[in-house]
Amino acid sequence: MTTASSSTEAASSTGSDMDTGGATGTGEVPTTGDATGPVTGGPPVPCETPEGCTAMGSGEIASTTVPLFRGEVCLSDKLRPGDPLALSVSTCAHPCLTITEFAFKWVYRCQDEACELGFVFYHAGVTGSECPPDVFGEFDPALCVFTDPALLTITPPETTGDASLLLPFLTNEDAGAIAGGDNESSSVWARVDAHMQAPGRRLPMNFAAENPAPPASCAAGTPGCTCSKIGLP
Repeated sequence: MTTASSSTEAASSTGSDMDTGGATGTGEVPTTGDATGPVTGGPPVPCETPEGCTAMGSGEIASTTVPLFRGEVCLSDKLRPGDPLALSVSTCAHPCLTITEFAFKWVYRCQDEACELGFVFYHAGVTGSECPPDVFGEFDPALCVFTDPALLTITPPETTGDASLLLPFLTNEDAGAIAGGDNESSSVWARVDAHMQAPGRRLPMNFAAENPAPPASCAAGTPGCTCSKIGLP
């Protein structure tokens, strides 16, 4: 893996290490299906590990910021150096929640030969009514209400070779801090590195001059796009 200098925000580089801050963005994202209302069913799934839920809560949920814990992501994973990266992100939300917007922040780093782009996707201003205790945890995937895909394009620093896109586990508190302005690259990576990141949250990418031109946007079934489930079977 080799990297070139980046024009995105302030970057610092020491030896073979590179840490680059990326752009932020926001948008509206409605949900598919009935996004609100009480839910009955089996017992809640307990949050038994630090990465088993993004927060504790139940009943009436006041405005909170919720990171991408579970969902579906499509990306143009084979790029030429300098090509934009097309993404499609859809969040699995509990049906008791109301989600109306999204935002994101991306950061980039290389250490030795390993480079990764951390993509922090979250929803601010989320509210809920009559929510169960596992509203921010690993509730039955059959209950997922998926937000309509957010179609995004970002341009990472020019590079060649293999890399990865990390959709990190973060807590509601982490996402709220980033949304509130604590979004410098070093701060974001510190929050990401404070948690165990499941292997399935890192999606492989490749940058090579001989790769074909990537699609302008990504979605399920689009040639040149690979889709993966995050935190879901």
